[in-house]
Order: sequence, then structure tokens, then C-alpha cells
Amino acid sequence: MKTATSPKRQLGVALFNLMSVVVVFLVLPRFNIAVMLTGCAILATIQVQLSPDIFRSRSGSLSLAIWGLLAPMWIAALVAIAVTLRALPS
Repeated sequence: MKTATSPKRQLGVALFNLMSVVVVFLVLPRFNIAVMLTGCAILATIQVQLSPDIFRSRSGSLSLAIWGLLAPMWIAALVAIAVTLRALPS
């Protein structure tokens, strides 16, 4: 189920990947773990939406990418947010 993508779209995905690396390695480490996990989950979700073809299984399903990659990332982000909020002084 591979489809041909335009060079303009490929350039856009490559630029997004570069921006994601910069954000993950240079910007997010300055914050706490909740912000890092949420940022990574957001970037991964955008990546799956931008180029779903690279995440599809051989049968063409995106369910493995969604349930195997994105769901655990979002659950970890929500847990980190809950722990961070609980640790804040009242």
C-alpha cells in the first residue's frame, strides 16, 4: 500500500524530522519529565499523521503504530503529568 509522495511533501517531512530532533534534544531537556514526555508524544502523533505510509504494516493497517507506539507514549505522558501535579505544593 505504498503510494508515491511528491518531492514537496518529502521535503516537508524531512524538515519536520529535523525540527523534531532539535526540539527533543535541545529544547525539551530544559523542562521536567512531564513536558518531555508530552512533547515527544505530540511530535510522534504529528509524524504518524504526516507520513502514515512508513508506519503501516504489510497489510496496510495503522493499528500497530497507534496502539503499539502512540498509546503508550500518551499514557506515560498523562501519568507523568499526574505525578507532577500531585507533587506540587498546595
